[in-house]
Amino acid sequence: MESLLVRTTLRELVENTHESLITLRWDGNLDAALQQLVDNRILSAPVISTELGGFCAFVDLADFLVFLYEQLQENIVIEGVTRLLSVARRHKVGDLADLSHRNHWMPTQWDTTLLNAMVVMSSNGIHRLPIVQPDSTLYGILTESAIVKFLESKLPELPSHISGVKIASLPCISSPVRCVQRTDKVMKAFGTMVKEKLSGLAVVNEDGTLGGNISVSDLKNVHFDMDLIARSSLSVDEYLQLGNRRAPIGLTSNDTLGDVIRTLVQQRIHRVYVVQGDGRPEAVLSMGDVLGNVISFFKAPAPMAPQPSFPKP
Repeated sequence: MESLLVRTTLRELVENTHESLITLRWDGNLDAALQQLVDNRILSAPVISTELGGFCAFVDLADFLVFLYEQLQENIVIEGVTRLLSVARRHKVGDLADLSHRNHWMPTQWDTTLLNAMVVMSSNGIHRLPIVQPDSTLYGILTESAIVKFLESKLPELPSHISGVKIASLPCISSPVRCVQRTDKVMKAFGTMVKEKLSGLAVVNEDGTLGGNISVSDLKNVHFDMDLIARSSLSVDEYLQLGNRRAPIGLTSNDTLGDVIRTLVQQRIHRVYVVQGDGRPEAVLSMGDVLGNVISFFKAPAPMAPQPSFPKP
């Protein structure tokens, strides 16, 4: 398996997607940028700036979440919605670049090995890497989901001591699970994600059993309009009903890493909850956890450190 991760380069993983790359402009409108992410069903896009000479940052839904949460805290009363919308319209896409402090822009050469990239992403807690050609031209974006999808396609080649290891024995797993009640205000859920730098939370029923999931991707239900504050006052349950609500996906501690990888890809989700026999969530495995668990079986190369923040025009 290690030889597969070493002989696979990043160019191979992104070569089928670079021509359809979705991009945002630094001086672009926030509402249009958010809608572009939602319409294309993506969490993030690279930002291009004429003044900075090219692509220089990511903006993703986590950045929008931080911005909206901060602005709603200042304009939480209905009378303040006009002011909130005015503030939003004065801001540009570039103002949100790395606002969540989770979007380091780390250009990585396209001949880098997959193993090295996995180490970089896992060690720095980042979800994507900009892949560049030798002349530093942006070629594509490597995401955690693309890597997990690749691993799922290679599951038959994974040795059993990796794919067959039980969840209970995995070194990279998040426990206890951060939860919100279905009846909690959605602003409480968003606030927890912002303050604790989380991408998602388990939604639990009154008896503590797993009832759903709320994540930054649920910002697809938000628009910069006169209903913004009204929607933010909904309960988690009411808010999730605005979109295409899905039943929660739960595995048990006796399931395997291979089961986790397969579930993430086949269900098109970013995290899987580990539930006890009574249905209560006891742990959660994200795509980043999958990367960390896979590379833990190998003698991995030293990771690159995050690059300094880019200068703003």
